Amino acid sequence: MLREGKIPERYRNTDLGIIPNDWNLKEFEEVLKVIDGDRGDNYPSNDELHNSGYCLFLSAKNVTKEGFKFSECIFITKKKDDSLGKGKLAKGDVVLTTRGTVGNVAFFDDFVPFENIRINSGMVILRNEDDNLDNNYLYSFFQSHLLQNQIDRVVFGSAQPQLTVKGINKFKIPLPPTIEEQKAIAQALSDVDATIAELDRLITKKRNIKQGAMQQLLTGEKRLPGFSGEWEVKTFRDVSFVNQGLQIAIEKRLKQPAPNSKKYITIQFLNNGKGTEYINSYSSSVCCNENDVLMTRTGNTGIVVSGVNGVFHNNFFKINFDRKAIDKNYLIGYLNLDKTQKLILAKAGTSTIPDLNHNDFYSIPIPLPTLSEQKAIAQVLSDMDAEIEALEQKCDKYKAIKQGMMQELLTGRTRLV
Repeated sequence: MLREGKIPERYRNTDLGIIPNDWNLKEFEEVLKVIDGDRGDNYPSNDELHNSGYCLFLSAKNVTKEGFKFSECIFITKKKDDSLGKGKLAKGDVVLTTRGTVGNVAFFDDFVPFENIRINSGMVILRNEDDNLDNNYLYSFFQSHLLQNQIDRVVFGSAQPQLTVKGINKFKIPLPPTIEEQKAIAQALSDVDATIAELDRLITKKRNIKQGAMQQLLTGEKRLPGFSGEWEVKTFRDVSFVNQGLQIAIEKRLKQPAPNSKKYITIQFLNNGKGTEYINSYSSSVCCNENDVLMTRTGNTGIVVSGVNGVFHNNFFKINFDRKAIDKNYLIGYLNLDKTQKLILAKAGTSTIPDLNHNDFYSIPIPLPTLSEQKAIAQVLSDMDAEIEALEQKCDKYKAIKQGMMQELLTGRTRLV
């Protein structure tokens, strides 16, 4: 392993950092063919896109930071596919997004469950045309910071970032001298990928199990040992009242805390905690603490939040509930139940911006066992959450390990025997 800041013998410094002398640094156009889609008169219109069909027509939802995702797919007919020219994938191709969300990559390997696939106008195909370049090594490189850093340097456009074919052709890739070394590197990274994929499958399985447990326990379909008796069914009007948050103009928000100021809780604050803002004009009715329960009432309606302290935005309700009748964690679980979420969204309406009003929220029913049974149910769900969180942390650890391995192996800083 090389030491930082030192270039030993048999290594040299390049645009991508230190690499071994016997490795090549090649531009994409030397080893790849960059192919954009058919954007002519035959480009599919909305009424030519279908829920099923002959050829998968890729959208931005299909090409993600984790590779291909096929939860939502659109298709074109064979006749439409035959009318198009370039832009159809072959096995071994890599897809790169070039507009809007730039830099996502996906590999068309034998595990992809479609034979006929075309890219849309916001993507390009990267096709290996060098017999001395291994496809799996190539895809490993595309997933690394070595490519992303080059993309960040040339991407243009703030409202709609874009990459051009000309710019992509000038990207560089470090190449070990033999196909055997490339394959060894790709295999080492693939082994870590397999561990990550297995953890992802296990996390998905545990989440599905939890959803099933929520459905059974929060509706009384299944009772925990030691509990019996009828449940009461009330509405939120019976057991709660809500406060609506405060909307503060941007120019009145503070970037730094001041005497008597509080954090301003917005969706943006909850997403990442960065760019925290403060306000110093508020009433107690729009303040929340770690023990309160908030729920978004407009936009992405139904997101449940707890554990925050500050003044909440107009997008939120604070749910003031009867704590002698309802356990907080039981309430959070019930609000997150699929059945409850669907009811919340239905009451919020299907307009451009869904909006849940007080009375519609109050009309939502809530089944209530005794407080002790609520706490027991909440504890079971909490234990499941803890197990899922531990798996997510383990998965994140392996992803970090993989990033470190890519940095070492794809630049030759660590050589495999």
